[in-house]
Amino acid sequence: MLNDAYQIVRDVAPTKDPETSCMLVAAAIAGMRGLALRHVKVGALFWPDYYEKTGDLYLSMMGGWGVACFSPADGMIYLHDEEIDDDGGFRGHTWIETDAGKVIDLMHEVDGGPTVIHGERWQIVAKWHRRPKLEKLVKSYWKMEMQACAKAGRKWAKEQAKCTLIS
Repeated sequence: MLNDAYQIVRDVAPTKDPETSCMLVAAAIAGMRGLALRHVKVGALFWPDYYEKTGDLYLSMMGGWGVACFSPADGMIYLHDEEIDDDGGFRGHTWIETDAGKVIDLMHEVDGGPTVIHGERWQIVAKWHRRPKLEKLVKSYWKMEMQACAKAGRKWAKEQAKCTLIS
């Protein structure tokens, strides 16, 4: 499904790289899952161990997308400012939350997980942290493209349903 969402982003916004356009990928997946854009959330993703495993040492050291830095000593996470660049770029991440409060973030291999993942000693290992002001700015700037990706995602889902019925 993630590769199909990437293809939708390439078709709708050919100049954008799907791997760095999480807001468009999340919109496409929301459409594919029959969810509305209100389910698409914007904020920070703190998950340093995940990025270390993937080999992205920069994000691992920072703590994640939208995270300025973190202090393992005192457990504090420091976030970037809630602002958007003139070209629509932002320091953050986008994912989907269902009404049940479950996270769908296929870019990070999560499909229905909790918004906070705790370790063995109940420390926070990962957290999807909503930033309402940033979310409003991102959704306003990318509104047309996000709507187009969601629509293409719904179309993809209908085509998949037809293929299932035919087989």
